[in-house]
Amino acid sequence: DVKIEVKDGMLRLSGQREEASEEKGENEQWFVRERTSGKFTRALRLPETANQEDIKAKFTDGVLEVTVPKLPPPEHQARQINIE
Repeated sequence: DVKIEVKDGMLRLSGQREEASEEKGENEQWFVRERTSGKFTRALRLPETANQEDIKAKFTDGVLEVTVPKLPPPEHQARQINIE
């Protein structure tokens, strides 16, 4: 279970994993039950050039891929200055 949030220029990833397993012996003479769980949180500061509205995430084969596109560079237009 993974959650991704963007707030105030920070990208936060958090998640939780729970797993349970059971094992029985022959003729049910013994029984083992194990439970594991864990949580994680990571926070990354995004650069000012990051386009926070178009962030995308993809989870494939146990790999989380987060894509943060850049904003287009500002256009610098030449300005005519009148000579007096």
